[in-house]
Amino acid sequence: MRLLRCATPGTRNLSQTTKHNVESYDALLLANHGVVTCGPDLLTAFYRMETVEHFAKIMLAAENAGTPTLLSGREVAKLMAARARYAVAPPPGGASELPVTSDSEDGVADEITLKRDELDHLIEEALRQDRARR
Repeated sequence: MRLLRCATPGTRNLSQTTKHNVESYDALLLANHGVVTCGPDLLTAFYRMETVEHFAKIMLAAENAGTPTLLSGREVAKLMAARARYAVAPPPGGASELPVTSDSEDGVADEITLKRDELDHLIEEALRQDRARR
């Protein structure tokens, strides 16, 4: 998932920002807007949104339990190798888009920081939507 800067809905600026990223990412987090997912069909896009919501819930639980710890590059490589065994497609960006690891030279340059109330709002919204579907 990629975080994009804020742009006014319905403007060329927003469409240009998403256009340049949608080819490499299947989920985009639009700052101050929300998440947009895409796929070859509506069901795939829906499941990708479900994945983003599930990840947000996991991150909330990890934050509540303490500070989440990044996996090492070796651990991530094992998980990426396991994807083929379970018929899971590689990430859209390929090897260049692997997650930041605990031993990454760049550190956590692309880390997204949210205030507690922003995260709480995201999680509450995800839970509300989940309840509405039931």
